[in-house]
Amino acid sequence: MHKIEQLLQTLAPKGVEFRKLGDIILSLKTGLNPRKFFKLNTPNANNYYVTVRELEEYTIKFTHQTDRIDDNALSLCLKRSNLEKDDIFYSLELEQ
Repeated sequence: MHKIEQLLQTLAPKGVEFRKLGDIILSLKTGLNPRKFFKLNTPNANNYYVTVRELEEYTIKFTHQTDRIDDNALSLCLKRSNLEKDDIFYSLELEQ
């Protein structure tokens, strides 16, 4: 039995409904590449720049390694992302 089958059997014993992501979302965007739009960790960077590195289980965990951005970069990110309460973040971590 595959791991996903084991998880489904444990977490959803009555079954699940599979749907295409495009049928149930309002918006799907990729992140901004800082090298193209702004610089990380400048002297006036006071805002956290969250990446997959900060995603841990169901939380965002900030560490001393979390990059920071200035207010202009934050404005760019917020303008593009339009984050709202209850939004869902997801990421892929590829095994090598």
